[in-house]
Amino acid sequence: MLQFAFVPRKSGPSYSRDGFAVLTQSEDPTSPLFVKTLAHEVAHFWWNKAATDNWQDWLNESFAEFSALMAIEHIFGKEMKDKFLMEFESLSSTLSPLYQFQRSDKNVHNLMYKKGPVILEAFSANIKEAEFKRWLKMVSKGDITTTEKLFLLTEKAYGEVQRKYLEELLNK
Repeated sequence: MLQFAFVPRKSGPSYSRDGFAVLTQSEDPTSPLFVKTLAHEVAHFWWNKAATDNWQDWLNESFAEFSALMAIEHIFGKEMKDKFLMEFESLSSTLSPLYQFQRSDKNVHNLMYKKGPVILEAFSANIKEAEFKRWLKMVSKGDITTTEKLFLLTEKAYGEVQRKYLEELLNK
């Protein structure tokens, strides 16, 4: 059974640990930004298997942020999700590839929290919605600790063409 405790804080970044999330109280709790932040931290209950000290952390952060966008769409509608995605696309359009980025890259935050979700959105548009949700479920339940394992799972589930497409997106 999932148990959750919300711990507010006056300053500093929001974060999630096993069974609780700490959120900065700087937003109206009914605002899309606050809901997205809360959803992102809750999503880390599922997206938390990759190392956090190297580029594989994109598997934690990008999937959590994409999950938060799915929550935004569910609560506020597709237009609000698309608004966030347009901002993310704008912020990430000139960034280096996500694949094997350096943690010391000055744009590391935008790579994981903006470009990663844009890539996942592009990948989702390439397969049927039900299949994409099935893929997310397989990723969250699997031992996907590296991008290579993600590629293998993707190829096993959808074939070499989809694996290569995902690789191409990560290398753009």
